This record gives sequence, C-alpha cells and structure tokens, in this order.
Amino acid sequence: MQEIICGQLLQKWLSKKNISQRTLAKNLNKPETTISSWMNKVDIKISNIQKVCEVLDIGVWQFFAPDDLVLPEYTPEQKQFFTAFGQLPEELQDKGLDILNAYLDAYIAGKEAKFR
Repeated sequence: MQEIICGQLLQKWLSKKNISQRTLAKNLNKPETTISSWMNKVDIKISNIQKVCEVLDIGVWQFFAPDDLVLPEYTPEQKQFFTAFGQLPEELQDKGLDILNAYLDAYIAGKEAKFR
C-alpha cells in the first residue's frame, strides 16, 4: 500500500487553487516556515488540514481524494444550504431530513398522479 504524504497533497492543492505558501500562511495566521515544513511531511495534524481545507474551500475528504475522482460542482445556493444544514444540531438535522423526505415523497407522488 502506498503511503499518503500529506505534504504532497498540500502542494497539489495549493497549485490547483493557485494559492502561494505565503498566502496560506497569512490566512492561517502561521509563519511561512511552518507551511514550508508541512510540504515535506508525511503527517499533518488533522486540525491543521481542516483549517487548510477551509482556506482552499474544499472538504477534508476532497483533500485526500484521488486525482481521478470526479468531484461534484455545487451552485452557491447548494453550498449555502449544505453549510447551514451542517451548522444545525444533529437532532434538527434529522428532523430536517424527515421534512425534506416527506416533501420529496409528496412531490414525486404529485408528479406521478399527473401522469395517471
């Protein structure tokens, strides 16, 4: 099994997003030398990866995803919905999913009724 080197992934994402180490350092309020040292590391603390991903505007899962994985493109409205939903307490997320599923079922049933 190939070892995942976090520093290489960080380099890849900085390049993809056209963000310099200096800019990342400023956004993370870290010395540029810290970012530079991460570039050769196998492991970077997950809390730091999460912060990096926020700056890169990607999910942690995307950071580690293989290059050939097709990533979905979300509209600003979808991103806003996902962000708001993720900020809800878990019990409200469950209730919200129940409401959405009920609405979807009613919508589908209504569409099917039109074709009968």
